[in-house]
Amino acid sequence: MYEAFIGPERAGYYLPLFERFDAGGKAASWNWPAALITQWWLLYRGMYLWCFVFYPILYALAMFTVIAVMIAIAGTADSTIGYLITLPGSFVLMGLYGNKIFHRHVRRVIGRSERLGLSGQARREWLIRRSSGNSVFVFVVLLLSAAVIGILVMVVIPACQDYSIRSQVYEGALLSEPLKPAIARYYADKRDFPADNQSAGLPKPAALHGKYVQQMEVVNGIILATYGGDAASRRIALGVLAYVPEAAGSAAAIAWQCNTPATTLPNKYLPQACWK
Repeated sequence: MYEAFIGPERAGYYLPLFERFDAGGKAASWNWPAALITQWWLLYRGMYLWCFVFYPILYALAMFTVIAVMIAIAGTADSTIGYLITLPGSFVLMGLYGNKIFHRHVRRVIGRSERLGLSGQARREWLIRRSSGNSVFVFVVLLLSAAVIGILVMVVIPACQDYSIRSQVYEGALLSEPLKPAIARYYADKRDFPADNQSAGLPKPAALHGKYVQQMEVVNGIILATYGGDAASRRIALGVLAYVPEAAGSAAAIAWQCNTPATTLPNKYLPQACWK
């Protein structure tokens, strides 16, 4: 019955292990697919509850436990570090006990075939069909997964990259805010815009920088945020976000325009206030 469900091509590997488990031998063994591609292996072997419910729940509980310990020790925790700590443990445990989990699954399926009241040969045929049905299901799931991955690659991942770039560009908008009052005061006093940072009473351009902004320069009242440093995309590295001042009524009132020819960044990366 074991061989009927497992298939003759894998019986040589699993049958000796199952005989040991049935005899009360140690539960630990090693299965590389169970360790390295755990959920795909569970899916292929027809253990759907383990694949979609038990394994994810156990993994989440383990990660939350690791994070709770990190918080208790250090007072803070990083979910990424918790994930990296939990992952190797998951590999080891599933590699060691995957065969035992599969053994219990196979015994449950064989017990179900026994309760059907079939003859020995009919039970074997039922188990073969059951195993073949698992393979068809896995094939369909693989096709659907490929389609989902394709959608992620084409739509979601570029959208996430654009969001990341916009968040970096926004740093220029934040750094420009302290500069605007200085330029407005200069205009209120002289009815003209400052020629450079020094005229506006501001530090040198290179002294005004951030993680993604290389410098903040004032040129005839225009604030130029030039990107570099850790900018994640060449699409914004050395690009410029420009805030152009326009006098608006009173002497101290300045309107700032950033979607102008002086801005060299693609429009989709600009802060929302720049959109027209």
